[in-house]
Formats: sequence, C-alpha cells, structure tokens
Amino acid sequence: MRRCGLKAKVLSLCLSLFATEGARSAILIEPAGPFLDFPLEGVTVAGEPTISGIIVEDVRTPFRVEVDNESLSGHVQNRVVRSGETGTLSFYWRVILSDVRQNQGDIIAFRLGGFQGMPLMDAGWRKDSPGLAAPYAIRYFGSSTGTINFLFDEGELSGHRSSRFFYLRTSAVAYDSSGVFDLLCGDSDCQSAVFSTFAPAQTPVPLAP
Repeated sequence: MRRCGLKAKVLSLCLSLFATEGARSAILIEPAGPFLDFPLEGVTVAGEPTISGIIVEDVRTPFRVEVDNESLSGHVQNRVVRSGETGTLSFYWRVILSDVRQNQGDIIAFRLGGFQGMPLMDAGWRKDSPGLAAPYAIRYFGSSTGTINFLFDEGELSGHRSSRFFYLRTSAVAYDSSGVFDLLCGDSDCQSAVFSTFAPAQTPVPLAP
C-alpha cells in the first residue's frame, strides 16, 4: 500500500500527464498547494543521455536507525555527475541496506532539504543501475522550501534490498555540500539522523583565470 497522501484526482491528473510521455524523467513544476507528487518511471542513459557523464564526486554515508520494532542500517551513496553534453550537474542517491538479519522494517521516504531556490529540472530513477527497489514518486514542496521526498512502496526497500540510483537533474554547473537528507521508516517515529549531501551551489565558484 502506498503512503502517498495526495488526493486521488490530483494523482490521477499527474499520471495521465506523464503516461503520454513514455519512460522519461518527471519534469518538476511548482505546486499550487503545499506539495505535489510526480509519478516516476525508470529511465536509461540511452533514453536520457544528459543524465550521464563524468562522475566528479562519489561518497558513501553510513546510517543506523533503531526505534521500537524498526532496526535499519546501511549507507547512502551520493554521486555528482556532470553531463558530457551540456556541462550541467545531476545529483544521484542510492540507499544500500546491510545484511537482512540486521534489518527489521522498511524505508518509505528519502527526504532532501536545502534545495530552496535551486535550478531543478526533472527527476527519475535509473533502470540501468544496480539495485532492486525504486521510488514510485517524488513529492515536491516547491523551490521556496527546497524540500523533496523520494517515496517508496511499503516493503519495497527493506531487508537486504538496495535501491536503484534515483536523481535530480539540474541546470547548475557548480555544487557544494549545502544539502541535507534523512530516511523515514515505516513506523511514524522511525527516522534517521540528518546528514549532509551534495546540492547545487548557492553561490557558484568563479572559474580560475
């Protein structure tokens, strides 16, 4: 069961909009209300060549969550990719869970913050990346708040099942570690600590002469 929280008629409208476009990134638009959910389809580099390119940063951040019956551990892989076609940056994440014996529960949301005023373009997940679980939608709270959630079905990201790479494609050409993320578990009180992550730079660094 999906924990979407979006009114059915709005989600239906979103689905109909993107169903006609085939498997491609979800173009983000400003929500009229507090937030708007965009269904996500898996894409490949062959279909979306601008999401691939040179890997300029790749780090892994360990996490562990223990609340009541929820116990989850693993690490988040965070990657910055510069497009070989446009020179712009895409930001990738992948949740890699530890051995199944250590994990009881599931992750239902990967939540990003610190992206306010950022030049976001679209979002999606890579069918041609390692992993099994994939987010079914992205929840966008608008550029003024800079909050973005990648949503997973219950049970999709649990045990030893790691996620595919999911991403935000931007028009940025510079980046820093000004973003933050946390992980929300199935239990209402279960969430990880807050970690830093790569995001478009608030003030681009000037090129050397």
